[in-house]
Amino acid sequence: DGVTAPASAEQPGAAMDRALHSTKLQGFGKLQSLGTVVKLPMRPSSDEQTQAIQAVYRQLLGRLPLESEQLADAESQLRQASLCVAEFVACVARSDLFNSRLNQMAPLRAAAAAYLALLGRAAQPAETTAFLVTRAKQGQWVALKSILDGAEYADRFGSNTVPYLSGMATTVGIPLS
Repeated sequence: DGVTAPASAEQPGAAMDRALHSTKLQGFGKLQSLGTVVKLPMRPSSDEQTQAIQAVYRQLLGRLPLESEQLADAESQLRQASLCVAEFVACVARSDLFNSRLNQMAPLRAAAAAYLALLGRAAQPAETTAFLVTRAKQGQWVALKSILDGAEYADRFGSNTVPYLSGMATTVGIPLS
């Protein structure tokens, strides 16, 4: 009849079983890097400085900037220890690149993106409202600066740690929902 049966038919669910019990975790490697803590030591090497600069760009912009988009002055000041990491984060947050990224988003999404980039977590409803009110009345930079100047930023990252995503970690007083 011209149709041949496969030599060995796979049991139903065998493919799912292989995927669930695989030692090769596809996609997980990318997610692992999201919560990586990058802290600039007191006397950083050139590689450590480069790593911190790239981590800030990735956290705030979601990518490394093109050469023409890089903040060469701010990078140079960080390398010369004229700026700390928190001040470099503020420079990137104030940049046209970051602000145009937020301005292209719907307001609620921009508030969520700002909190995710600067504090590494989702914004609570009251925080979103406060961000949007401040943004409407005083401008986007003032709204971003209120996050950067807040106690939570100082407590979590201090002056020399790059903001990072906290993932599914919970924080006392902040509901998971």
